[in-house]
Amino acid sequence: MLFAGEAAWAQAIPSPTSLGTVTVVGQPSSQSMVTAAPEALPASTTVIGAEEIKRRPLAHYVDIFRPVAGMIVSNFGQGGIGYGIGMRGFQTSQHGRDISYTVDGMPVNSVSNLHTPNYADLNFILPESIERVEVIRGPFSPEYGQANIAGAVNIVTKQSEAAPSVGVSGGSYGTARGLATFSQSGAIAGSGITPYLAAEAYHTDGYRSNSDWDRYNAMAKGTVATAGDGTLTAKLQAYGGEWHAPGYIRRDRIQSGQISATSSLNPTDGGKKDQQMVVLNWVTGQPDNDLTINAYVDHEEATRYSTSYTSGQQTAIHDRREVTGANGRKVWTGDVIGMQSQLMMGADLRADFVSSNKANTFSRRQGAVTINADFTQTDAAAYVQVQVKPLSWLKLTGGTRYDRYDIDLTNKLTPASSPVAGGEVFSPKIGATVTPIDALDLFVNYGEGFRTPNAVDELISNPFIGAQKIYSREAGMLLRLPASSTLRIAGWTTKQDSEIYQPPGGAFTNLGKSERKGVDFEGRTYVLKDADQSLALFASYSPVNAKLLNRPGYKDISNVPVYSITAGLEASQKVNDGDTLSGTLYWQYYGHQAIVDQNGWQTYAKSYPVIEAKVNYGFRGGLGLFAEAIAYPGDRYAEIATASSGVIATSPQAAFTGLVGVSYRFQ
Repeated sequence: MLFAGEAAWAQAIPSPTSLGTVTVVGQPSSQSMVTAAPEALPASTTVIGAEEIKRRPLAHYVDIFRPVAGMIVSNFGQGGIGYGIGMRGFQTSQHGRDISYTVDGMPVNSVSNLHTPNYADLNFILPESIERVEVIRGPFSPEYGQANIAGAVNIVTKQSEAAPSVGVSGGSYGTARGLATFSQSGAIAGSGITPYLAAEAYHTDGYRSNSDWDRYNAMAKGTVATAGDGTLTAKLQAYGGEWHAPGYIRRDRIQSGQISATSSLNPTDGGKKDQQMVVLNWVTGQPDNDLTINAYVDHEEATRYSTSYTSGQQTAIHDRREVTGANGRKVWTGDVIGMQSQLMMGADLRADFVSSNKANTFSRRQGAVTINADFTQTDAAAYVQVQVKPLSWLKLTGGTRYDRYDIDLTNKLTPASSPVAGGEVFSPKIGATVTPIDALDLFVNYGEGFRTPNAVDELISNPFIGAQKIYSREAGMLLRLPASSTLRIAGWTTKQDSEIYQPPGGAFTNLGKSERKGVDFEGRTYVLKDADQSLALFASYSPVNAKLLNRPGYKDISNVPVYSITAGLEASQKVNDGDTLSGTLYWQYYGHQAIVDQNGWQTYAKSYPVIEAKVNYGFRGGLGLFAEAIAYPGDRYAEIATASSGVIATSPQAAFTGLVGVSYRFQ
């Protein structure tokens, strides 16, 4: 994999005292509970804790999601751009546009981005700063609107840690990273502020030619107590980087020996991005009767140069945006006429001020400008969700979300074509959970999701286009077995009123209606679990059928593996009177996927396996050592494969990457 060790961190070693309370990925609570926690939704959810993330091998932030059942990730290998994350049959090739991402209450998806609508760039995330990751499969939570199509990912960062730490790591392809954190478990005396600061410096030469990447990232958080058992947290973060990009190269020429898998397309391809954000989070009240208010301001400026593997034309896109907004949620929980009940109400308000530019370039020298537009997009929303248990074994959940969006665009190239557009979207959600015995939850649900049109591409060419809608159903079971073992099976289907296809650098094409069907099987069991040792086994299998409806010619939706399989283990052992040895190993296998171009020509990318492993050794004095590796023992051209004009291009993955690191946590 290209950027080995991007997420190697100083806190990779669990402290000996934490061994007995390990956070377990996908270890769910009962869905019959009346609570605002995402695990209680009548849907498939996974919560990943901080300890789990520290044990997981991570060459890139997308690897946080690799072992999650039904999630597919793709490392494009093109530097600091948004990488591919997909689930529920939606493609990884579109920079995660079909998943709604939120970090500390701030939405991440970039509306009307020139890359793709709802482009998602999570490179600013420091994995060691993460407290919790919530994955909700499908559009079943009313808290998420724009881009909540395949589902939603909510990331919450830490407010504090027990002590400061430092660490360095290095490995394959000239990768080096340094990290320092400062925190303490309580407030600084005299200030009332609990601090959490983290900063990193990173460099890699990359697996392929012209793949070097340098970046910085710094985050500062401060938390103070407020009246009513409340907390107020302020976060300031600055992220930036500059990189070169090897581009996507023709697969047939690699296979015939005409070019090397490490070759690059254009030595002047690459990009630069700078981002700064301020986020405020206020929470007051007890859980499930609390009030939460978040406010944020985000500034981003990014430029990317990329060359087409078919035409040889280099293109530059420049995106500058200021995003400001706020959202809030109030929860009431109690008994209503003898029934456990909960009412959750919330609202969102967001404004994006964007300047977009696209031009043909030659070695980064500007030629013809093809897009030059400024626009403002405002989004306002309100939602409600009700949970009620009329019987001890039955919980009903229902809600809806109302979104209003308005787009005011100025087309500098053709002022007469400067549309003003807007629309309203209602997204109902309804579900039920039946618990015939304490260890078994049966659930069924229905939900709708949407995305707004891309202002600088779709809207200019079609000013009357509306929001894209999807309709999803799910039914499943969650069985909790002895020894903290679980088994979850969920079958789902999603219909979409307009399948939008975009070839690399090309125009959007509406392919008509589509349907996706699939099943997620996932299980986990502990062979051993006590204060001194643990051994967990986990596995999942997710077949998917993604097809176009009522369309002559090809039927397959591009870049959707027909199945994914994961099997692995996690182990931890106390040694030498207080040291801790731990590790994670898992194997994944992705089925073949259709590759379709803009003219309907179709071929396939092969199935391929990925093996990832990590070993940590933590000394009780605070010193930690770790080593990790990622291997592609099979086809290395299938994870990234795309088609244009009957030509398949790929970004090859490294057969093996390794990383070692050392950390020290101050006592």
